[in-house]
Amino acid sequence: MAGKEIVLPPGMFDASAFRQQLETGNAINSCKSAITNTTEYLHQQFRAGTPASDLIRLRAAFMDQMLAMLWDRQDWGSSQLALIAVGGYGRGELHPHSDIDLLILLGENCDSCREALSNFLTLLAGISA
Repeated sequence: MAGKEIVLPPGMFDASAFRQQLETGNAINSCKSAITNTTEYLHQQFRAGTPASDLIRLRAAFMDQMLAMLWDRQDWGSSQLALIAVGGYGRGELHPHSDIDLLILLGENCDSCREALSNFLTLLAGISA
C-alpha cells in the first residue's frame, strides 16, 4: 500500500476516533461503521460535483488507512510478512462496490504468525460479510 500519500479531508474519516473505537469495542462493527460513513461522505461529494477520479482515489486512501491500522494491531512477533494491495486498489483506484484485492507475502520465519494471520483474515471476512 505504497505510493503518494493522500490526506483524507475532514469529515471523511477520523483515524484517531477509529483507533479508539477499535480499542474499546467490536472491530468488525467499527470497520463497518467507518466504511458506511466514508461511503456516505463520498456519495455526498459526488452529488456535489467532485470528479469521480478524485473520489476513487480517496476511497483507496481510506481503505489504506483502515487496513494499515488493522494490520498494525496484530502481534506479528519477529515474523516477516507484508500486506500488499493489488489490482485497481493497488493502483490507488477503488470504485464503489469493488473487490479489495490483497496479497500477503510471508517470509521464511512465519510459523509463529499463523494465529495472528488467521485472526486478521477472520476479521477481514467478518467485515466483508
